[in-house]
Amino acid sequence: MRILYLNLSLPDHRVEKAAYIAKKNGHTIFYAGDIKRNYKPSKVFGSELFKEYFKISFTAKNNLGFNLKPLIKKLKEIQKEFDFDIIHANNIYCANLASKLDIPFVFDDHEYFSHRLQYMKFPVLNYKDYFANIIMKQRYPKWERNFSKNYPVISVSKGIVEDYKKRMPNGNFFLVPNMPLLEEVNAYNYFNKEKTKDKLITIYVGLNDFSSNTTPYRDTTGLIELWEDGNIGELKIIGDRHLQSSTNVNSLGFVSQEEVFRALGKANIGIISWIPHPFHKFCNPNKIYNYIHFGLYPIYPKTLDTACEVAEIISKESGNEFGFSFMNFKEIQTFLSKNKSEILNYDIDSARKIAKKHFVLDKYTANLLNAYNLALELPV
Repeated sequence: MRILYLNLSLPDHRVEKAAYIAKKNGHTIFYAGDIKRNYKPSKVFGSELFKEYFKISFTAKNNLGFNLKPLIKKLKEIQKEFDFDIIHANNIYCANLASKLDIPFVFDDHEYFSHRLQYMKFPVLNYKDYFANIIMKQRYPKWERNFSKNYPVISVSKGIVEDYKKRMPNGNFFLVPNMPLLEEVNAYNYFNKEKTKDKLITIYVGLNDFSSNTTPYRDTTGLIELWEDGNIGELKIIGDRHLQSSTNVNSLGFVSQEEVFRALGKANIGIISWIPHPFHKFCNPNKIYNYIHFGLYPIYPKTLDTACEVAEIISKESGNEFGFSFMNFKEIQTFLSKNKSEILNYDIDSARKIAKKHFVLDKYTANLLNAYNLALELPV
């Protein structure tokens, strides 16, 4: 099978992992979309992940469904030469573009705008932004509904897949979570050798979740203050370009993947510090999987079903309580103060072994490939 991965930009870990699985299973893979300067695939994927790269840039108007003719023309020219069997459309914008072509496609709906948009806050700086937000709220749920009726859909969480099945019992929906590949997990061993045993180091990985308040279901307001008195060790925050370090809080900014892994390898606790929110049932943050594969003790909101499932499975199979869920941030401070010794001495090797058994993307290879095969069978 010849598969074109259509996406806004590389690097994109979700796209690269799916492409790697397809390539590993004998398919020929291509990429269309923007490519960041100096982009190189992960060493795990190999230096030549895609057979060909086609640079296509999406504008803000393209994302809303306007001015698509140049993109359609270019993709048709590429299709005429390379004859793709299917397209893997990695978001709602790409799915809308793919729907204009006579090529089967799989819709990777990892954003779930029909529910997400009701919780989003968009800064309106001018009338263009105002009307763009209105168009988005009208079009995205409609596109999502139409594509999910006619094309296979893959998504990141059980919550999204189950909700789709309730709304559209005759649709074709496949779970492909944001887990790392087994090869990546094996590579983590290189970084996982320097855990401290005398001081609690808690780590948070996420883009601008402390300096921006536009995403209510990722609200971290009030968390940093818990570390001011120094009784619960150090908090490291990775990925926020604008947050400044403060007392017992070390903001590392936006760093390379290797630097992220080095920091995870030295930490004890991985935290998802979002105030509980209804949209969490649809979320599948890859950070929870990276945390547990590095042997970090997870802390997360009670509303995050994905993390609750992870902690429950590891707790049951290890025979030791693993993870802490909270309804408010003050509970975190109390828990860490009382359980410092237990966390520092937790059997991380046992937790990592169980994580490797259950939480690698390789377990969902059949879901991804079945979606691709089904796309070929359905009428275009």
